[in-house]
Amino acid sequence: MVEWWESTNETIIAQQIHKDTIADMVRETPFVYRPGVKNVLYTCRDKSIPFLIFSAGIYNIIYEALTQINLYFENMNIVSNKMLFNDKTGICDRFEGPLFHVFNKGSFDLKGTDYGKLVRDRRNVIICGDSLSDLQMADGVKYETCLSVGFLNLNKDKMLQRYKDNFDIVITDDDSFDFVNELLKILV
Repeated sequence: MVEWWESTNETIIAQQIHKDTIADMVRETPFVYRPGVKNVLYTCRDKSIPFLIFSAGIYNIIYEALTQINLYFENMNIVSNKMLFNDKTGICDRFEGPLFHVFNKGSFDLKGTDYGKLVRDRRNVIICGDSLSDLQMADGVKYETCLSVGFLNLNKDKMLQRYKDNFDIVITDDDSFDFVNELLKILV
């Protein structure tokens, strides 16, 4: 897995992407947000609930996509693979470590981070993920209660029972965040 991700990052570096083109790339690429996710983000912002996006994707793209539609807030943090740019050329020439992929989401340590300070005194966690490995995302957090919501989008016939066995709640068929929104209304 690490070898695959490192070769992918090398391919991205070989494209000589300039930092100023990230915003244009995002603007020209249609992003489809799961229905209801915007309401979740607004509720978390309004109620000062820390919100962590943990992704094996690219930080710069995720941040820009949220920023362009005014959905990145102070209560949020993104943990993802971050492109770094040469100070002189502005071209991506490396990625900031560590490497994040679908199988190491439980190894991220929040201690000492700004986000870690936000969640230090919180005792409840809601995990929303579309992969069984997403269940590891709360491994670095001390909590009393963790509610896991699994979004099963692919291979439903093959994976449904595994999702039911591992997630507290399973949402199928690319359904919305409406359940999470209703849950937040009840809890906060």
